[in-house]
Amino acid sequence: MLQKAIYVSCAKANNLAKERNETKPAAKAANLAGMVDYQEDSIVSRTLIDKEVGTVTLFAFDANQALSEHTAPFDALLYVFDGEAEVTISGKPSS
Repeated sequence: MLQKAIYVSCAKANNLAKERNETKPAAKAANLAGMVDYQEDSIVSRTLIDKEVGTVTLFAFDANQALSEHTAPFDALLYVFDGEAEVTISGKPSS
């Protein structure tokens, strides 16, 4: 049985902002695990960054909840803050 897990999914960004001469806002420290709560029998998501070059989304999964297998246009980063998760990449499960 899968346990509850909180993780952040971060899609890879490229140098588009640099090419556009855009300035970046000042960095801020954040307690990511405190930005989303578990909900019974649910997956809760909160988009932290939504840009043309990628996204950063924070998820909280209740026990036995899962996303369907999917593809994404960017590389992905998975970091588990709390609990355990089984992740399947190209049909191969890992935990």
